[in-house]
Amino acid sequence: MEELKIGDFWGKGKYRKKILEIKKLSNGWIIIKTENSKSEKDFKVKVIFSIKPPHSITPKHAHFLIDFYGKLCADKTKALSVLKAINEVWHGENIEEILEKYKQQTSGLPGYPLEYILYALNWILEQEDINFKNRPEKKQKELDDVCKKTKYHSS
Repeated sequence: MEELKIGDFWGKGKYRKKILEIKKLSNGWIIIKTENSKSEKDFKVKVIFSIKPPHSITPKHAHFLIDFYGKLCADKTKALSVLKAINEVWHGENIEEILEKYKQQTSGLPGYPLEYILYALNWILEQEDINFKNRPEKKQKELDDVCKKTKYHSS
């Protein structure tokens, strides 16, 4: 794959945006952050499968949910390890350490590689933190209570 650099542009026409950050994955895919327009700090996450010809998508929450369902159907124990790894990323743990910790526990699962899931979701969650403003306190408490009832809650 050709080399991309921070400051280069990705996309065509009105979708052409400046690259702000780049993460190269071990399988050859590239995840990038590009400019976006919801706020001054807003960005968009893209995964690039091929530079020439250009082939990329904007990963969405639903993509990961569908992928997780496939993993659950294949092997519930291994899929729950993926969920634990995502939870650790959400709590700010080091992605490289999480990948090493869960490599064996998630090997052989269908769908997206764990490396892609963790790096992409890390940026997507960061993006949501930038763009999401003020959940009502009552709703936040309700969500926190639901999370605390699961055996995978880490706090």
